[in-house]
Amino acid sequence: MAKEHDLLRRVIKRGSKQKHDWHQVLGAVHRVVTKPTPESEKVLRKILDYDGEIGLSGRHVPHALTPADMLRSLALQVLAMKDAGRDHPKHRGAIRRLRRRTSSDLLAEIARIHLVR
Repeated sequence: MAKEHDLLRRVIKRGSKQKHDWHQVLGAVHRVVTKPTPESEKVLRKILDYDGEIGLSGRHVPHALTPADMLRSLALQVLAMKDAGRDHPKHRGAIRRLRRRTSSDLLAEIARIHLVR
């Protein structure tokens, strides 16, 4: 799992300055969200807090969200699920901030849905 964590950290650290293969990035996110660890939670939080774009090489799968917003969407959904049932949700404030700052109506709506649950 460390390899996936490192890849995702590099993606958000380098943003659009370096090109990343979308399928590798998406595969890393899939592995991180399906087998979450405490370190995975930290990486997902970094993705949620990231406020930039990511560079992609090759072809990527078309989606209604930008690649960076899609990663944010996946991160916020997993973190919101981790908060479900907690008396003091750890990630609610970060999800609220994302909802306020995003220019994507779709991402804002995804955040809103998870905030009202």
